Amino acid sequence: QTISIMHALMDEMTKTVGEMPVDLSGYIEAAVLTVFNLLPAIIIIVGNIGAYIIHSTLLSVTYNAEKDREELLPMLSFEMSFISAILFSVSLILSFVLTTNDTAFYGAVAENLMLVLAPGLILTALGALRMLTTRKGPSCLGSIIYFGVIMMLCSFSLPAIFICSIAGAVIVVLSHVAKWRSNKD
Repeated sequence: QTISIMHALMDEMTKTVGEMPVDLSGYIEAAVLTVFNLLPAIIIIVGNIGAYIIHSTLLSVTYNAEKDREELLPMLSFEMSFISAILFSVSLILSFVLTTNDTAFYGAVAENLMLVLAPGLILTALGALRMLTTRKGPSCLGSIIYFGVIMMLCSFSLPAIFICSIAGAVIVVLSHVAKWRSNKD
């Protein structure tokens, strides 16, 4: 039904604007199918972002004294687990591999799982980037790089989203390996 609505809108647009140089029906069908395949991940991501905003806002309203700030910092910290980084990496690979008609359902499941884990890994990568750029004190270049990455993420640039989430997964894995090595010694 949604595809037929999109076709009707496209026909109405063709009447108003004129004939389109390219047939857009294939693109519209692919876009609608993609949105429906990713709908579970979209709902979960919007819910998680809303919960994070509500949580941090509620904490900042509840703890407004200076002595409470020390209590507040552990509640605002965000840490992705080693398992989530591995699960993200596996689902990223599977979402690119499982694309045939027989395995497309499993590819969509892997893609949903990857997208649910991506925002947390992006936050991890942004935190690590901020630490790297301010390690020797604030600098203009570090701030430009940090805010440039944020602007690319806000524009929903797919390469920026993939690179930041992969970087976040690598950071989580490396930090857990370093923690494991230090506990082993």
